Amino acid sequence: MPGGVIADNGKEWISSKGEFLFPVKALSKVFRGKFISYLEEAYSKNQLCFPGNTRALGTRQGFRRLIKQLWSKNWVVYTKPPIERPEWVLDYLGRYTHRIAISNHRITDFSDGRVTFTIKNRKRKTTETVTLDAVEFIRRFLLHVLPKRFVRIRHYGFLANRGKKKNIGLCRLLMNLSPDIPVVRDQSVQAIMMAQAGIDILRCPRCKQGRMRKIYEIPEGSGNSSFHILRPVSVSDKDP
Repeated sequence: MPGGVIADNGKEWISSKGEFLFPVKALSKVFRGKFISYLEEAYSKNQLCFPGNTRALGTRQGFRRLIKQLWSKNWVVYTKPPIERPEWVLDYLGRYTHRIAISNHRITDFSDGRVTFTIKNRKRKTTETVTLDAVEFIRRFLLHVLPKRFVRIRHYGFLANRGKKKNIGLCRLLMNLSPDIPVVRDQSVQAIMMAQAGIDILRCPRCKQGRMRKIYEIPEGSGNSSFHILRPVSVSDKDP
């Protein structure tokens, strides 16, 4: 979330004040109001379902009682300080954008149509094992697959793809900077990670001493079953 916004008239950059973007208590009240407003709108359009024990809330009197109860509560909105260092940003986002539902090392056994894997019991602060039928395991795994047209990262506001280039130029102009977006030098992934985060991606993650070397190149669109068409890369003692 950026620390400011372009004014409605497009002639001023409004920066956040102090060390935070929004007061937590004010944000809680606004969130409560917006949520209840959309809830009432959905109820008026018969878009809500009240099964089982919630059936009484589906009546007009019961729903009004629910809304009154929601207004009487102090809602809690969790906020946290901004991330200060580039490597922390990469680490934070990487945990959400480039990971799968479960890592291979957590799967300890697969036999007789059942899968055993480890979980963290945060209440007891222990590591435990769970065994599921393979079909149920796959069902839970597929819950993490995004539906069509959904994306992991979506930019909004002045960073939305439709007007990002124009809006960033306007932001820079309003900050008394050149509206031209600086050209990013064509750098390797290794150079970018070293410059931005101080991380050497070619260093062996296990021993922290050895150097990773490229042995094969995987052709685009080759799929998982195309190992036989991998292109070997010449490796010499001079290679990193």
